[in-house]
Amino acid sequence: MPELKLTPSTFACRIHDNREKLTPLVRGAVIQRTAAFMVGGANDFRVVVECPGAGTKEDGAHPLTFSGKWSRE
Repeated sequence: MPELKLTPSTFACRIHDNREKLTPLVRGAVIQRTAAFMVGGANDFRVVVECPGAGTKEDGAHPLTFSGKWSRE
């Protein structure tokens, strides 16, 4: 299967420094939604993923919505 390209290529919470955790979550959510599409083309995406937060009761997980474009090359 051709590689999935996302624009933007990384995703992060504005509050938490966790781009290394959120980028794979966004990629996985987009892959689930686009797996049935044929090779080529590009489309907009909008997905909701859960930011793990700081892992404390006061600063825990919360949903985030990300949007961008995907393409398969």
